[in-house]
Amino acid sequence: MHLELSELLACPSCGPRHGVVVSVDRIERRRVLEGFLSCPTCESRFPIRGGVIEFGTESGPEGEPAADASATRTAVAGRAAGGAGGGDGPGSDDALRLAALLDLREGGGFVLLGRGLYGAAAGTAELAPGVELLALVGVREAVVRAPRVSSAAGVSETSLPLRDLRLRGAALRGGGAAALVEATRTVRPGGRVIVLRPTSETLEATADLPLEVVVAEEAAIVALRR
Repeated sequence: MHLELSELLACPSCGPRHGVVVSVDRIERRRVLEGFLSCPTCESRFPIRGGVIEFGTESGPEGEPAADASATRTAVAGRAAGGAGGGDGPGSDDALRLAALLDLREGGGFVLLGRGLYGAAAGTAELAPGVELLALVGVREAVVRAPRVSSAAGVSETSLPLRDLRLRGAALRGGGAAALVEATRTVRPGGRVIVLRPTSETLEATADLPLEVVVAEEAAIVALRR
């Protein structure tokens, strides 16, 4: 987790107005590898293990506890460590599409990648050298460290642990209106909100949000935050 990301994060229990404090046990090059986030309001703690923020207590199909799921993910990640972190490289279709639709050619800031997009995170980061990505992952999903990619597990797209108007952009894959509302809330004016493979419900929801739709196709919606 990038150290500065803590300034954008919020307590998932108390809501987006309540920030969190990071406590560091191990850090390398401004990336927190071990530690925890804590909420000064409700005193909840969220561990950071192997650089991954663990917000939820999402269970596996057999009711596996979150701690065991974390160990499973870490073990899988260890076996995958010989490959590229975040899956596909910069030449992959998803990475190229995300970098182009989010307009990441220059500048900095943080960009959210929703569930199902972690595989393109490393490739997208390589195409956008000034940008830091926050990718949402499943509790058991293998996570391999990659430059400028932070990861968070156990997060619902309909209740993002992020403060208002802080992100440069956000990308979702599918999802419904509630996920689009949350993504829009987190993006600052002038930023981009995109949805790959949108549903008809998602397109209809844009009319009630502070978004200017510039592309509305079967493959993607691209909108500017007003």
